[in-house]
Amino acid sequence: MPADAPLVRIGSKAAGVEGVVVRVLKPAKPRYQQGAPVVVNVDGGFSRGNVDRAQGRLDQFGFVNLLFLFPGGESAPQPDGTVWRSGGAFDYRGADSMRALADVLVFAQGRTRTLDGKTLAEVAGVPVLADEAGVIGWSLGGNVVAGALGLYGKEIANLKWYASFESPYGDGIINAEFGSRGRPNRFYNADTGELDLRSLAWDKNAEMNSMPPRPPGLDMPRGVLFLDANKNGVFDPDTDVPFNPAMIPVPEPRAYFSPPLARAARDKKVFGDAWPAHIGTLEQSEKAMTIRNGVSHVQNVVRNVPRLAVIVWSSEQDHVQGTADYRHIRAQYDAYQAAGVRWIRLNPGVRWVEEVMKRKPEQYRENPPNASYDRFTVRKAVAREPQEGGPPDPVGVMAAACELADRTRRNEW
Repeated sequence: MPADAPLVRIGSKAAGVEGVVVRVLKPAKPRYQQGAPVVVNVDGGFSRGNVDRAQGRLDQFGFVNLLFLFPGGESAPQPDGTVWRSGGAFDYRGADSMRALADVLVFAQGRTRTLDGKTLAEVAGVPVLADEAGVIGWSLGGNVVAGALGLYGKEIANLKWYASFESPYGDGIINAEFGSRGRPNRFYNADTGELDLRSLAWDKNAEMNSMPPRPPGLDMPRGVLFLDANKNGVFDPDTDVPFNPAMIPVPEPRAYFSPPLARAARDKKVFGDAWPAHIGTLEQSEKAMTIRNGVSHVQNVVRNVPRLAVIVWSSEQDHVQGTADYRHIRAQYDAYQAAGVRWIRLNPGVRWVEEVMKRKPEQYRENPPNASYDRFTVRKAVAREPQEGGPPDPVGVMAAACELADRTRRNEW
């Protein structure tokens, strides 16, 4: 991190007296003559946040760039040996994480001060265009963005834009029930959007894996819910397709599948007479997974933040998912479009990609704003991979932020 990127604390009901730790990356020169736009970065996965690295160094493009730690998150040791920690407890991207993000966004808009009384402009040391703030959701960070804006968006109704990096919106996407990168689910038909669950089975003795990886210090229980390709009732990793649950340790450790998959397991009685205690029931899955499913918040996001503009970044090979119809990309894009979002685009315009790459990409598909896609046309609209002449993912996301900030500044839609 740059030596002039201070760490500060801001207030949040989710983070107790210690507050939320925020890193402020200052631009050497504001993007516009009038000042610097503000961007909040929401880290991906089930991480506790991050203030030690930036996937997108938008401060180098004239932004005030904010990183933060969720409640219970800790920094790496700083040069003086200090470890910074946000107050509260980590709830694995639940309501408290969303509350904390909402408070960071309020701070980004210049409406609150640090716990020691400083405004963002005072911390950044440059003119700040706080009324033009936006947010990037990196992967699962986008689901937290949707939750924060859906639950608390009325407090930040002036937020101007949101850029998404392949965020896992939709039932069963967080734990890649339809197939993951390098491990497609051959029971999923990308041409129809149907998942064949007729062979759903349970092997109580097989070793369970999780998607994403198990939380630190949590022992994995046994048992695999799977599609039984050879119909022998025993999980065989060479022939069968496992469903790897999301392991969420709060309020107590459980393995969660999507509500539709939990419903199928219940209806088919695959667990027999007794539902395993370590597997979330349908009701528990609905509570745990719905709040973490960005789609469930979109209607409220658009209602709460009526001037929001959105760019969804997607490349041919998703960083996690493995469905040919880009099911999660369409789930997000379609949900915002159906809710009446003011402006939306799949991937940024090429001029902004060129700005961030510092050269023209060899291959790039520029899509018109507010276009519509089906499960076939979206396949030709996603960006080429770098080995095929397209931009790297961080470049695409930073370009999306630059485009959204520029359109906001110029009111060009």
